[in-house]
Amino acid sequence: MISVIIPNYNGEWLLKKYLKTNVSIFKRNKIKEIIVVDDASCDNSVAYLESTFPEVKLIRNSKNAGFAETCNKGVNAATCPVILLLNTDMVLENFDYRIIENSFKDPSVFAVTPIIYRQVTDGTLKGRDLRLNESITTGYFKGGWFSSENVIMCNPDFEASDNMPVLWACGGGSFIDKARFIELGGFDTLYSPFYVEDLDLSFNAWKKGWKCLFTDRIIFNHMHQATIANNFTKRMINKTHLRNQYLFIWKNIDDPYYILSHIVTVVLKILTLQWQDISAVFRGLIRIKTLIKSRKQRPDSMRTDREVLSFFKSYNNLLKS
Repeated sequence: MISVIIPNYNGEWLLKKYLKTNVSIFKRNKIKEIIVVDDASCDNSVAYLESTFPEVKLIRNSKNAGFAETCNKGVNAATCPVILLLNTDMVLENFDYRIIENSFKDPSVFAVTPIIYRQVTDGTLKGRDLRLNESITTGYFKGGWFSSENVIMCNPDFEASDNMPVLWACGGGSFIDKARFIELGGFDTLYSPFYVEDLDLSFNAWKKGWKCLFTDRIIFNHMHQATIANNFTKRMINKTHLRNQYLFIWKNIDDPYYILSHIVTVVLKILTLQWQDISAVFRGLIRIKTLIKSRKQRPDSMRTDREVLSFFKSYNNLLKS
């Protein structure tokens, strides 16, 4: 029923910390296919996997390809109809494969995302040290911009319930229908090396007429950005994220009013010399050929932008400013 796909890049220390626990849980849940796709790591990840986990199928990239291509390669190699995409910085806390089997009996389900707890210490949250669920995701278009948010990260008092819709299923810890993943073209390498791939994929699934759901009966824990922060500077991470937010809008938004308001917003940012955004726009335009190709290859839509976002209006009222 379930194949596990784990992308890895210089994650030896995370594999040593979490993989043994996860593999043990997988075995108890009758999951036999665990695939690690190593993205040309420079550490001893491959040697560690080969010596310690012979039951894990190892695929090696000859050169560093980025998150999207690495995950796509693993999905294409998988033999089960449901994929668990699992980053090396995730550890399973509570898991029952029967819950996932039951969820995918609904023919409209594209993805199911569990509770994913992130430890947060933030003075803006009254100094509390919180274990917040980052899985309840939403989005809205306002002021020429597509905003995507984690509801509980913005409002810790929000109470999530089983089978709630989520705008995007986390690419580092969600269960996805393999055939539909492939039908959508998988994660788009337009966003390489990382970030926004899961939002892009899920948004197109919603537009296709499918849905992404949350389950509160499975729990993962997330050491947020443990892999990325170990290989990239915070400045590089933030620049990549902002650029990819622009690329997401340019690739996916069809609503004429949204497009016009976005153009006005970009012009205003340029005229007011907002350099971070100007840089992001320029770096996005460098990928214009790939962007045009990605936009042309999008699957036919059953829902409009507004129809998709209408599923999440009730969430957006709960976001803190």
